[in-house]
Amino acid sequence: MALRMVGGAKMFGLARPYGWLGLSWRSCRYSTNLIAGSPDAERSLERPKVVILGQPNVGKSTLFNRLTSRSGRRGSGRKTAITLNTPGGHVTRDVIEGRATLGDLRFRVFDTAGHNDERYWQNLGDTPRLENSIAPIVRETLRRSHVALFLVDGRHGLSEPDLALARWVRRNAAPGMLAEGRVRVVLNKCEGLLSRGGSGDLEAAGEEALSLGFGEGVTVSAETGEGMADLYQALWTAFPSDAREAASEAHGQTIRVAVTGRPNVGKSTLVNSLLGYDRVLTGPKPGLTRDSVEVDLPWGGRDFTVVDTAGRVRGSKLPHYDDSGGAVAGRANEDAERAVHFAHVVVLVVDADQILRSVADHRQSSSYLTHFESTIAASALRHGRPLVVLANKMDLVDSADPEERDRVNRLLAEGLPDYQGVRLVPCSAKTGLGVGFLLPAVAEVYDMWRGRVQTSHLNAWLEDLKRFHHGGGPTSIVGSMRYAAQVKTRPPTFCFWTKKRRGKERKGENSVAKFLRHKLQESFGLTGIPIRVMFR
Repeated sequence: MALRMVGGAKMFGLARPYGWLGLSWRSCRYSTNLIAGSPDAERSLERPKVVILGQPNVGKSTLFNRLTSRSGRRGSGRKTAITLNTPGGHVTRDVIEGRATLGDLRFRVFDTAGHNDERYWQNLGDTPRLENSIAPIVRETLRRSHVALFLVDGRHGLSEPDLALARWVRRNAAPGMLAEGRVRVVLNKCEGLLSRGGSGDLEAAGEEALSLGFGEGVTVSAETGEGMADLYQALWTAFPSDAREAASEAHGQTIRVAVTGRPNVGKSTLVNSLLGYDRVLTGPKPGLTRDSVEVDLPWGGRDFTVVDTAGRVRGSKLPHYDDSGGAVAGRANEDAERAVHFAHVVVLVVDADQILRSVADHRQSSSYLTHFESTIAASALRHGRPLVVLANKMDLVDSADPEERDRVNRLLAEGLPDYQGVRLVPCSAKTGLGVGFLLPAVAEVYDMWRGRVQTSHLNAWLEDLKRFHHGGGPTSIVGSMRYAAQVKTRPPTFCFWTKKRRGKERKGENSVAKFLRHKLQESFGLTGIPIRVMFR
């Protein structure tokens, strides 16, 4: 196959090996001034943002899942945070972002980890060493949000960690948020009190919530959905006037980009580099990301939603991958697969330095991608999603021997033999070099993926194909085709009407479809775009 190069070379059969290591890919890095605007500027342009804070196991992820579900029912939405009843395990690590709907309100909601003391996090036995800390990420999210929901366990009342977290919020929240009463206390897990009319207990819990200094509390049950009307009223009154107008508007069209790959190839570092600030946790050990993290990113007058997924783990390795016996990693795999299914474009991140080391150790001599990476790529293409391959950690490959680079170049060209023209973006997410070529490549394949070929042009192409193709065997069915039309986009789907087919011709339709896909990609500039072919 030929991997089409982005940012300095026409395609991946280079006369000058690794010519893209020169000025072309080095000259494009993102500026934090262009991507990460000031919090005040962001609030005036974007939907209202609501951050959920609280101690472990008070129901933050359950509330997040309810708000981000399509119809308000638990589990009915396509974006769910991983939840397990493990108060000491800290299932949520990153700040998880989702699109929330509550009545006629539309807003962004952020699910945070269960503790905001970085020293506490660094001492957790199940948490790998971090290159960045959760506390600054939560602090930045809090400052960029319009409203903060302070969740406490309504059954057990306030604890000393709740009071400590309240002090943390007062130190780190924007002054306007505190002065305008935009920190709201939510008493969760009150399903028994709400359904059985425990008014005395509710009053006691409400009075206790007042001691936090954030006003009256809202009593809800995120598990059953009780109290959502009260939460709606609390959010509506807390939103600033300009945010209320934005909360009532319909969601605009965005390009969803799923960033996937094996653990520890630099997916989270890539997302931080795109944004220009630390938004997701990064570290040297694999398995740090668990939930899929969505972030909104404007570029070139278009809106992108970039989804950072957890590293994909083989099923045979799950039982020994984490301290939950693989339960969390298994859910993370399912979440990553769901993100790929609902994405518009899939970015497969691979470790270029690991390829070079594998070549040097003679462990990998026939393919650019490992078998597992090929499986991930095939899954994306099977879902009909265009693929962009991002070769990360090129800063480590830069000083390698030129002969070894030639060998890596050949392996890159042989990675996906069944798919022609997949885009390749070489970069270094850590330094930011070359990252600026990613979104242009994503926008290009997205536009091709949703494009349409005129029926007249398609049938003129079919007549030329019938005139010049005289092959026998299964492809002889081409001569019996009478009409063709593109019946669907995303992915492009073409239907061919033929004369009455005999049994042998029906058996050879898979070969004919593969032949036609190749010709369509070649003729209409759809190389690297998954195409579906059907017969009538």
